Amino acid sequence: MSASPAQAAFEEKLAVARARKDARKAARSKPKAKRAAGIPEVTRHLAVSWHRMPWLQQCEVCSTKPAEQAHHVVKEQTICACAYRLGYDYEVVRWDTRNRLWVCTGCHEPHTNASKRIHVSKLRPDTFEFVTEYGFGWALEKEYDHSVEAA
Repeated sequence: MSASPAQAAFEEKLAVARARKDARKAARSKPKAKRAAGIPEVTRHLAVSWHRMPWLQQCEVCSTKPAEQAHHVVKEQTICACAYRLGYDYEVVRWDTRNRLWVCTGCHEPHTNASKRIHVSKLRPDTFEFVTEYGFGWALEKEYDHSVEAA
């Protein structure tokens, strides 16, 4: 007794689906290529120079307390989301020292949790060069205080 044409077509589709499933399973079982151990030397150098703090640097926002932290003016998440799309090397843009602001914890935390934003007048001129060069002006509009009375 031979199978009906409908049953034969169903079994053929089933065989193709099993073959695809087996191929996916085999692909998942292949060992993945491992990333190079550690951070590339260029990136490490950029990160170290970005975090290198001048001796006895004052907070650039309040100018009263010693600076304890380096703050990314344009957030790292923003840079990460836009760098590839805009054709920039993420690590180079991320560790550009023009995107750094030395701040104390008392000024950094309220800005980070959006309870009291840093006023745009506290940013250095080279920060505006950075923003213009990489097209992040919209990020300053979004993340910093632009009110007249806070200046």
